[in-house]
Amino acid sequence: MYPGWLDTEMTITEQEINITSALLEREVTLTILKPEDSDIAEPLNLLLLNDGQELENLGVKNTLETLYNTNRLKPVLVVAIHAGDNRLDEYGIAGKPDFKGRGAKADVYTQFIKEELLPQLEQLTGFNEFDTTAFAGFSLGGLSAFDIVWNNPALFNKTGVFSGSFW
Repeated sequence: MYPGWLDTEMTITEQEINITSALLEREVTLTILKPEDSDIAEPLNLLLLNDGQELENLGVKNTLETLYNTNRLKPVLVVAIHAGDNRLDEYGIAGKPDFKGRGAKADVYTQFIKEELLPQLEQLTGFNEFDTTAFAGFSLGGLSAFDIVWNNPALFNKTGVFSGSFW
């Protein structure tokens, strides 16, 4: 519980943005969820989320609002990254495709996160400082998030893996 930081009911704003990735050679759709109240005194937490196209199916927005309004979660900026047509190539372990060649572009996806997405966050969201930085996903997206966090501890300090496809 986080008493005292939330005195009014909080709602979530949702914005869909497309960015061009030179590394991935495609348009990347992002869904950004952020607390509507701009008077939050402390830095937000950041959560990057793979398979962002599944946000509605997962009920993320409603879950965040419930957690905020019951003082169970500090404010978080969620940047949900939609998978492209090459999901099976982009997600995986960087530099180590599986026996079927899945994950062959995981190193490029990692570069996209580090060199294109993270540097653009302030421009995209208006936020440049975060209390914690996490990356999460499920299934193959969970493996990808774990690999990126594990190999980039200076950028991330938390990971979430749900039903991870650990090969």
